Amino acid sequence: MKLFKEIKAFTIMEVVVVIAAIAILAGILIPLTMHEIEKAKIESARAEMSNIKEAILAYARDVGFHPANPGNPTPEEIARGAFPRAAAANGNFTSILSDDLVVRNPEDPPWNSTLMQGWRGPYISPGKTIVTDADNDGILDTVNEWKVDPWGHYYLYTNTDQNGNPVQDNPGVQRVVTLICAGPDGEPTTLDDNINLIVYWGEIY
Repeated sequence: MKLFKEIKAFTIMEVVVVIAAIAILAGILIPLTMHEIEKAKIESARAEMSNIKEAILAYARDVGFHPANPGNPTPEEIARGAFPRAAAANGNFTSILSDDLVVRNPEDPPWNSTLMQGWRGPYISPGKTIVTDADNDGILDTVNEWKVDPWGHYYLYTNTDQNGNPVQDNPGVQRVVTLICAGPDGEPTTLDDNINLIVYWGEIY
């Protein structure tokens, strides 16, 4: 009986030591693992944004002019160019990409094989739809996964002149097209963790 009690006590002590060791290791490894997961998400966001950038530029090259008068564009319409339109969202995400990259807007000219111009998308795979708080307003949204970053929030999209104003055909004014990821905190107003990518900065076309 005495021997049994000693063995039992020793076994309980072993369990306590093992649990303590596991807790210590978990305290070390979990933060490291979370850090690596966040790093992987950041790299994934950069790769996704690069793909979207190429799709935007391909769209702009194909469509080539403002869709207000696709049959016979004026010089002003040509100067403004037809980059993808912005779409509105609620919450903190007020400017996101429209569906121009995956669905032809009726105002965009269809592909003309003679002129080698017009919409010939889709320029990016729409992917599956996911349910997430895409615009960070506390309400779940159903969106195509290509529009959201690895944290489930919309990529922001701006298409303005160099002063942040709507693009106009003014001499010396340039177009600036950007993609922005709000980063891990999902807040575009906190700039320290945002990921920014300039899609185009140059002549207005």
